[in-house]
Amino acid sequence: MTRFLLALAAGIALFITFLVVYNQVRPNSEPATEPNAQSSRPETSHAETIVQESLPRTPWSGRTIQVTLTLPKTGTPAEVHLLPTADQLVPGDAYALYEQACDALPTTLDENALAEWTKVKPGALPKDRVKAVLDESQAVFNLVNQAMLCIDCNWPAWTPGSPPPDLKAFRVLARLISISVAYGLADGKPQESVESLAMGLRLAQQVGAGPTLPHALVGIAIGALTCRQILVFMEQSHGLSLYGALASLPTPLIGVEEAIQSELDNLDTDPQVNMFNRRAFLSILEPAHERVRFVAKRFERDLRILQCLEAIRLYAAAHDGRLPQTLSQITGYTLPKDPLNDKPFVYGVTGDGAILESPAPKGEDARVGLRYEVTVRPAR
Repeated sequence: MTRFLLALAAGIALFITFLVVYNQVRPNSEPATEPNAQSSRPETSHAETIVQESLPRTPWSGRTIQVTLTLPKTGTPAEVHLLPTADQLVPGDAYALYEQACDALPTTLDENALAEWTKVKPGALPKDRVKAVLDESQAVFNLVNQAMLCIDCNWPAWTPGSPPPDLKAFRVLARLISISVAYGLADGKPQESVESLAMGLRLAQQVGAGPTLPHALVGIAIGALTCRQILVFMEQSHGLSLYGALASLPTPLIGVEEAIQSELDNLDTDPQVNMFNRRAFLSILEPAHERVRFVAKRFERDLRILQCLEAIRLYAAAHDGRLPQTLSQITGYTLPKDPLNDKPFVYGVTGDGAILESPAPKGEDARVGLRYEVTVRPAR
C-alpha cells in the first residue's frame, strides 16, 4: 500500500512539474542574442530540463508579433487541406508507424541545430545543411506520411504508478516537419510546405489523442510549433491561402477531456485508493486539470486567430491591398471567436496597418495575451 501511494504521489508530482515548466517557459521563444549569456532564472532540476526541452510552448503567448502579409490570388482558391480528408484515410495503426519513425531517426541529428532552424525564416535557412538533414531523414518522413493517413492510433495503455510515457522522440519528429515547411518555402515549393504543415497538425492530433495528459500536452506543443510555420507561410509570396483549410479543422483539434477522465477513472477503480486518500489526490489533480484545459484552449486560440488573419489577407487581396476598417467589413468568410474570451478578436486599424488581438482573460497573467501588428506587402 505504502509503495503504491509513493508511486502515485511521485507520478502526480512529476505531472505538476510538467505543467509548471510548460507554463513558465520564458515568453520570448527567440534565441538569446548571446548564446552563452548567463540566465537570471534559478537552475532547474535535470527532470525539469528534460520536460522543458521536450515541450516547445505555444510560441506566441505574451508576445506582440509583427507580421507582413502577402496577398493570395483572388478568384477560385486552390483546394488546400491541413488534415487528411475522409477518402484519404486507410485502415492501419499510426502508433506502430510512429514507433518505426522514431527508431529510424538518424543518430547524427544535431537537436540544437534543429531547434534553431525552426526559428529561422525561409530565406535565412542554411539550405545545403538543411537539405542534407532532410534527405538523411527521408525514411522517417515516409513512415510519418503513412501514419498520418491511418484511421487508428493505438497507443499502449498506461498503468497507474508506472513512469510517464517517453515522448521525447516526437519532439524531434515535430522539428523535422517544421523545418521541412520552411525549406519548401525557401525552395519555391509551397505545395510541399502545405503537405508538411498537414503532417505536423496530424501528428499533433494523433499524439494529443493518446491515453494520458502528457500525450495531450505534447500534442499541443507539436501543434504550436506547426502554427509558427503557418504564420511564416502567410508572409511568403506564393499565392496560396490557408483560410479554407484552417476553417475546416475540427474544434478542438486536440481534446483533453478523455485523458482527464481516464486519470480520474484510475483513482475510482483502483482498490488501494480509498475515500480519504482520494480526496488528497483530487485536491492536487483538479487544479492541474483546469490548467490543462486552459493550455488546450490557448492553443485553439492560436489556431483561430490564424484563420482570422487569413480572412483579413483575402480581404486585402480583393481590395488592392487595403486592410478592412473593421472585421464586420469582411463578408463571405467565417470569422471565429476568440476561444479564450468567447468574444470576437479585437481589431483596429493604425495608420497603414492594423492590430489583431486576443487579450489575456480576466485574472490571467497579461503574458497569456496575443497581439498581431499587421501590415500588407504590396503586390509585385
